Amino acid sequence: MKLKPDYSEIIDHVQPGNYVVQIVDYEERTAKATKTPYVAWTLSILEGEMTGQLIFHNTPLSGKGAGILKQFLQAADASYKEGPFDPEKYLDLTLRVVVKSRSYSDGTPNPFPKVVAVGRINQQATLPLEE
Repeated sequence: MKLKPDYSEIIDHVQPGNYVVQIVDYEERTAKATKTPYVAWTLSILEGEMTGQLIFHNTPLSGKGAGILKQFLQAADASYKEGPFDPEKYLDLTLRVVVKSRSYSDGTPNPFPKVVAVGRINQQATLPLEE
């Protein structure tokens, strides 16, 4: 017996847009090229046709890009100012993100969108991330 799958509703990757997301996982990593430590966050979309799709967002722990982490933490938790933080505390928190599509250097579409802005759940995510 042959089965007939219906692939008509498959979404290959997250489309550019403004999303309400929940922080569902994280992992501390080190960039191979720069040796900079960062947190790799996994965000799950909570609303709309992309519900359940995952967005991956990397936030450097030091250097010029550390401002990305600070904005992300403050968007998820208004009480965070700066300094040490416990990533476990951020699991299940929600925030808004704006993602844009991106491409590899050869022009091939990258299936992983880039988070370009973050905001608290009750505001639009319009602040561009510092890099």
